Amino acid sequence: MPDEETQQLIVVAKGEAEACDQLVFWSQRLRQALDARRRLLEIPPARLKSALERK
Repeated sequence: MPDEETQQLIVVAKGEAEACDQLVFWSQRLRQALDARRRLLEIPPARLKSALERK
């Protein structure tokens, strides 16, 4: 059975691991959003306008 200090360190480590997982998740989402924005910016404005007006 771990002592109190070890137990606290385990709890802190689990919290930090969760924070790292969240950071990785949101970093990936940000990268996807930036990639989507870059792809949209590559579309000529007239073509984008035409596509949006059809919907």
